[in-house]
Amino acid sequence: MDLIASLGENPSEFDQRRLDKEMSRLRQKVHAEIGLELPVQTVHGIGYVFTAEAILKR
Repeated sequence: MDLIASLGENPSEFDQRRLDKEMSRLRQKVHAEIGLELPVQTVHGIGYVFTAEAILKR
């Protein structure tokens, strides 16, 4: 819901399939441009989670 709200949409009126389709398109574009998978995983019934490892600089 936070992701939908950050897009300026009302979460209670938003079609979840629309967000799923947008994420699919984003994954395709990232893969086509850089040849890597987008580090975002779908968590069924919850939403999405960023899965890339953190890089800490000292």
